[in-house]
Amino acid sequence: MRKPDELAKAVRLQEVRVKGRPGGVLIVRDGDDSDIQCPVELARLIAPQAGNFSVPVEVVIACREYEAWFLASAHSLRSHPAVRDNAVAPANPEAKRNAKAQLESMMNESYKETLHQAKFSSMIDLTTASEKSRSFRRMIHAVEKLIGLPES
Repeated sequence: MRKPDELAKAVRLQEVRVKGRPGGVLIVRDGDDSDIQCPVELARLIAPQAGNFSVPVEVVIACREYEAWFLASAHSLRSHPAVRDNAVAPANPEAKRNAKAQLESMMNESYKETLHQAKFSSMIDLTTASEKSRSFRRMIHAVEKLIGLPES
């Protein structure tokens, strides 16, 4: 995801799946501290060139880490057996680096992306995550654009 050619290749693979149907390609990436500090600037930097694809493409940078979105809606993960019943979102889930460690502190086991990320993604409360996370709101907006909802 750091090389424009590799990202364009990945978008082309997904473009085939969308072509002829409503929608587009959504690129979601962590906003690592080693990158540019501003997620908006990083999204602009890695975005594939407009007009190179037959479907719309949106880039969203999760502020610091994707797992910050889980922190934003921690209470909604409580029904998962790996998450403690007292899991509560921090006041500003995007403020600190190492959201994975913060998330793991709310769990009964080690957090593993391959094991937990997809399931947690399906469980988060979209409204709460949107209220507590600016980058999650950006992701919601990007999805709305891709599916053709009018701008609010």
